Amino acid sequence: MKKLLGVLALAVLAGCSNELKYSDEIVFHGTLVEEIGKPVECGPDAWAVVHKFTCDKIYVGKYNRPFIYVAQNCSDLMADTIIAMDRKFQVAVSVKNKYKWEVRLDNKYKTESPVVFWLKDIEEIVTN
Repeated sequence: MKKLLGVLALAVLAGCSNELKYSDEIVFHGTLVEEIGKPVECGPDAWAVVHKFTCDKIYVGKYNRPFIYVAQNCSDLMADTIIAMDRKFQVAVSVKNKYKWEVRLDNKYKTESPVVFWLKDIEEIVTN
């Protein structure tokens, strides 16, 4: 009986992987963890800044981590797309960059996540 319980325990542990699982496109609600300014060399489309959001609720797709890392192109930053701390947002992201050219990332979170999503759409959630 002990042997059977041991085998079952190993089988359960083997299924509980800490592997990152995500969809190519995700829509989620979250809060910006920390404000990051424009990178030093922010030009029309050459750079993107990576933001760290809490991942409070997934509406489309799947993602199994408490934080999600989102790249916002500098041209979007310069167009007054303001993402402020302590506000809730509905965010649509994709693993694919919408630009056809290479965009360099200003990513201070490189060691925290192997995947960075690209911002498609963001909207502040206004609560009363």
